Amino acid sequence: MMRIASLLAGLAIFGAAPVHAGELGALRAMDARMAAITQRLALANVALCPKILPLSGMIVQDEGQYAPAFRDAARAELGLSDLPTVTVVVPGSAAARAGVAPGDRIVAIDDRPMARSAGGDASYAVAEAVLAALDAAMASAPADLTVERAGKMLRIGLRGDMACPAKVELVPGKRLAASADGKTVHVSTALAGFAGSDDAVAIIVAHEMAHNILRHADTLDAQGVKRGLLAPFGKNRSAIRATEIEADRFAVFMLARAGYDLDVALDFLKRFGAKTDLGPLNDGTHPGKKERVARAVQAIAEVRALKASGRDLVPAALPLVE
Repeated sequence: MMRIASLLAGLAIFGAAPVHAGELGALRAMDARMAAITQRLALANVALCPKILPLSGMIVQDEGQYAPAFRDAARAELGLSDLPTVTVVVPGSAAARAGVAPGDRIVAIDDRPMARSAGGDASYAVAEAVLAALDAAMASAPADLTVERAGKMLRIGLRGDMACPAKVELVPGKRLAASADGKTVHVSTALAGFAGSDDAVAIIVAHEMAHNILRHADTLDAQGVKRGLLAPFGKNRSAIRATEIEADRFAVFMLARAGYDLDVALDFLKRFGAKTDLGPLNDGTHPGKKERVARAVQAIAEVRALKASGRDLVPAALPLVE
C-alpha cells in the first residue's frame, strides 16, 4: 500500500502557523506528484523486489491529522471530515480503475466500520488504521469499500496492483535530506523542490527505496553497525558507505526500468554534490561528489549496454563490505 504523508499534516504536527486560503491545494499537488512517482517506480520494479504488496494508488487523510488551527482550512479546501477521506487518486492506479474518487469518505472496509477522528491534538491514528485495514483486505481478496460520495453510499471493490513496498513520506524541512529506515522513505520538501523535475525526484525516491528493497538496515544491524554520531568511525563508516554505493547503482536500474531519463538523474547528482559535498570534511559514510558521479556514469553505461543487447535490466549484487 502506498502511503504518502500529507505535507500540511506534518507541518501541523510540528507546530507551523495556520495556512492561508488556497495553500492546501498546492500542498496536495505536491503529495499527488510524489505519489505518482512512487507508484511508477514500485510497479516497474516488481521483478527486482523479493517482497511485493498490493498497491492501491491513493492517499487517505482525515481532519484529525491536522492541528486544530488547520482544521477549518482542511475541511474547506480538501473536503475532510472526521472520516478518512481520499484526497489523491493516482491516474491509472488500481483505485482509479475501481472508480475511487477524490473526496470519497471511507465508511467501512469489508463491512468493518472505520474509526473517526475525535478532535484534540493532531494524530495519524485514523489514517493509519484505515490504511492498515485496506492493506489487510487487499492482501487476501479484493477490498470491499463502503464510501460516502455526495451524500450517497457506494460499494467499491478494490484489487490492488502488486508492487514493491512503497511507503514514502514527503515531510516538511529546509534541509536537503532523504532517508530510509527499512520500511519508510522520507524526502524533505526542500530536497524535492531542489530536485525539480520528476526524473530528478525519482532518483531520490529510488535510492531510498533501494535501501529498503535490499534490506540494508537489517544487514547493518546484523553486522553491529552503529549509525548516527558513531557512523563515521571504524567499520561503521565502511559498511554504511558500501550500502550507499549499492543503493546508488540499484537506483539507476530502477529508474531505467521505470522509463525515467538517466541523464536528468545524473545532472541532479552533479547539482546535489556541488551543493552538499564538504570535500575533506565529508565523514566518509557516503561517496564524495566525483566518485558518486563516476559510479553513476558507469551504472548508466551498464544499463544501456544491457538494453542494446536485449537483456533484462537486473543489477548484479555488490559485496556490502569493501
